[in-house]
Amino acid sequence: MSYYEIKKFVKEFYKKIKRYSEMLTRELGKGYNVSNLKNMCQFYLSFRKRQAVPGELTWNICKKLSKL
Repeated sequence: MSYYEIKKFVKEFYKKIKRYSEMLTRELGKGYNVSNLKNMCQFYLSFRKRQAVPGELTWNICKKLSKL
């Protein structure tokens, strides 16, 4: 993959995540900014193969766990 292709991919990814952020914020309210969506993606990628996280955990605790 060339640098041009990587740059193009990253640019498209950022556009999509920005659009999703705007759409989710309109429909569900605040808390879906680009930074939070990136954290949600990272959390999913980190824990998708593990047992489901119990519903009692807060989002802040989940963010801290994802950095482990």
